[in-house]
Amino acid sequence: MIAGALEPGVVLGGDFVVVRPLGSGGMGAVYVAEQRSTGKLRALKVMHQSIAPDETLQRRFEQEARVSGRIDSAHVVDVVAAGVDAATGLPYLVMELLEGTDLRHHLDSHGVLDSAEVRWIFEQLCHGIAAAHAAGIVHRDLKPENVFLARESRAGSESRTVKVLDFGIAKLIAEAATHATAAVGSPLWMAPEQTTPGPVTPAADVWALGLIAYELLTGEHFWRAASQPTATPMHLLREIVLEPIPPASERGGARLPAGFDAWFARCVARDPRERFQDAGALWRALVHVIPATGAEPSAQAFAETAMAPHVPSSIGSPPLAGQTPHAVVAPVVPITLKPPPASPRSFRTTRVAMAAGLGGLLIASGVGLMAVRQSPEVTAGSGALASGFGDPHDEAREERADGPVLTDVQGRHVRLLVRIEANKSNVADAVVRKALEWSSWEYLRCYERIFKPAKDLPRGVIEVGFDILDQLPQHATLVSSTFASPEMGECVRRTVSGKTINAARATGAGHVVYGFQFVVVD
Repeated sequence: MIAGALEPGVVLGGDFVVVRPLGSGGMGAVYVAEQRSTGKLRALKVMHQSIAPDETLQRRFEQEARVSGRIDSAHVVDVVAAGVDAATGLPYLVMELLEGTDLRHHLDSHGVLDSAEVRWIFEQLCHGIAAAHAAGIVHRDLKPENVFLARESRAGSESRTVKVLDFGIAKLIAEAATHATAAVGSPLWMAPEQTTPGPVTPAADVWALGLIAYELLTGEHFWRAASQPTATPMHLLREIVLEPIPPASERGGARLPAGFDAWFARCVARDPRERFQDAGALWRALVHVIPATGAEPSAQAFAETAMAPHVPSSIGSPPLAGQTPHAVVAPVVPITLKPPPASPRSFRTTRVAMAAGLGGLLIASGVGLMAVRQSPEVTAGSGALASGFGDPHDEAREERADGPVLTDVQGRHVRLLVRIEANKSNVADAVVRKALEWSSWEYLRCYERIFKPAKDLPRGVIEVGFDILDQLPQHATLVSSTFASPEMGECVRRTVSGKTINAARATGAGHVVYGFQFVVVD
C-alpha cells in the first residue's frame, strides 16, 4: 500500500473512481480507476498531497496532458483527461491503462536483446520521440523505465506496442530557451547540457537514446561508474562530463553490430551540435546499423549517413520509413562535416559548467541528501582563511592533502582544497560541502585559464562570502585573496555566484564563507 494513498471508491474530477493503487513516483501516485461515463478502466495519476500546494509543480504536472496531446503518434501514452479536483484540491490526469511491462523490467528478465528486437523497439520508440520533436517537444527524461511494452488485444501475430511514458517533465523548446533554470532528468541518461541554464534541444533525447540502445544490445550500462559498487557520484560525474568517451565496442565488444561505434559516437558527442539533431535522424542512421531481418549490416552505408548534414529541429522532424511526411524536407546529400567554428566561449569551458550543473542534479535527485538544520550555528573555521587551512606554503601539508587534481597546467599537478570557513545559515554543513565538491573542477579551470601562460605557477588562498537566498548564493563578495592577480579572485567569486546550494528546496537562508586553497603538488 502506498503511504497516504487514496482509498478505493474516492472520486476525482467527478468521473474517475479509484479502484486500487498501482505505484508511486517522485511527483505522484498512480491508481487504477474506473471512468464512470464510459465504464473503462484508466490509469489515474495524482500529485502527492505533500507537494500539491506548490503552484510551480502543479503547472508542471498539468502540462503532461497538454504536451502529450500535441504529439501525433500512437507510440506515446494517450492522456484522456486532466484537471484539479474541486473537493480535494489535488491535480490529476487520466491516461489509457496499459498492460505489460517497462523496458527496464523486460531487460532485467530477458537479459541481452537480439538485434531484431532492438530494431523493433527502436522503430516505434523513435516514431514517438520524432513526433514529439516535430511538435517542438523534448522529453528530457528518456530511460528504460519510461519505455513501456504494452500488450494489446488485436489481430495479427504481434500484440505488443511500444509506448513512451511520462512527458510530464518535458519542456517545450520555446519555453526551455527562455525559462530553463533547473535540471530535470535522470543522471545516468541525461545529456550534459541539461544541467545548465539555457535551451535544451531534441539532441538531448538523442544522447539518452544512444545509451539505451547500448544497454539493450549489451545488457550493461555504458558508464562504468554505474556498475561499480565502490564508485561515487563524482566518478559518474567525471565519466560523463570530463573523461574521454571511448568507442562503444571498446566496452561492448562483439555484441555490437558493425557500424555501431560511429552511430553511438554521434549520439553521445558532448557538444549537442555534433549529435543527430532529432530522433528521426537517429533512426534513419540506425536502420543501416541494425538492418531488417535477413539483411547484413552495412558499415559503409552508415558511414555515409553519419556524415550527412544536420537538419535543424526547428523545421520539424523528417518522417521515419513508411511515415507520411509532416513537411517537405530537402534530400540529404552525404558530405564530410567540418567541425563547427569555435565560439568565444570554448566547449571545453562549457564542459566545466556542465560538470558543476550535473553535480547539483546528482544531489537533487537523491545521490546526495539535502537536509536543513533546525537552527543556524557557526561551524569550523570562523577565523582567518589562512589559519583555517594552515600555512598555504607548507609543502608537508600539501603532500597530506586530498582533493581534485588538475593535470594539464604546464604539465604540472594543481590541487584544490575546499573548506567551509563559516556557516551562519540554516542549510546543513553536508549540503554546503557537497556544493563545493561538485563545482570544484570549475574553480580549477579558473586557475588554468589565468595562470597557464605564467612562467611560474603560484599557490594561494581565496576566501568568498555570500548570502543564501532560496537556492542560490547572492551578493557574493571576495573577502580575501593571496594571489597577486585580481582576475583569479574575481573568477572564483563569479563561479560561486552561479552555483545552486540547496537544490532540493527553496528554504535556505543565512551567510556562508567558502575557502579555496590552490596548491602545486609537483
